[in-house]
Amino acid sequence: EPAPARVTTKPAAAAAAATARASELRQFVGTSTMVVMPPESQWAPFVEIKRKHLNPKIKRPPYPHITLLAPFVPVKLFDSAASALRSSLRAFEPFRVTLAEFKLFDHGHGCTLYLDPVTEPAGSLERLFDVCAQSFPEWHGHGFEAHIGVGLIKPKAEAERLRQLYQSTWTPLTFICKEVYFESKDGDDESIPWEVRRVVPLGPDSGETPPNFIPKP
Repeated sequence: EPAPARVTTKPAAAAAAATARASELRQFVGTSTMVVMPPESQWAPFVEIKRKHLNPKIKRPPYPHITLLAPFVPVKLFDSAASALRSSLRAFEPFRVTLAEFKLFDHGHGCTLYLDPVTEPAGSLERLFDVCAQSFPEWHGHGFEAHIGVGLIKPKAEAERLRQLYQSTWTPLTFICKEVYFESKDGDDESIPWEVRRVVPLGPDSGETPPNFIPKP
């Protein structure tokens, strides 16, 4: 009598698919990144300041972003990566981010001036990073400290002067973090801009609101 056909249950099939994705998502490249960004309509005040402190080697347009994972998987794997991350973020509710205060990272030889993102609920960006990193267990980056960099400034006294100057005229910005973005650029040249290629929503994603950025195919 022939053996009964083997039936794969839905949970088993899902687990097998997840395992296959994990084995695939092991390659990471410097021309891909995963970020959080405010809507483009809120970029202008940041860009006005950032343009004054661009690294001369970097010719691409500046934009405000919080890097979650970099390097990241190559573009050819973005669909698989989005699928892996989507299942993890389905239970992660959107949250509020406020950019109100300029701070300094002191490197000894100079200081990085940055905007310090404050979230509601507190610690949301750190938890988001943890979920993203756990979704790509082969990723081994440098940890995470949420910030939006403005520029490397020397000496420290000048960095502190500029921090106070920009703080005195800054109007706080608030946005809802409701999605993360996979970005890529076509090559290592520093004049090539980053482009959004995939958008992965946070929460159940009812589809009632459009994404803040339309991904390039």
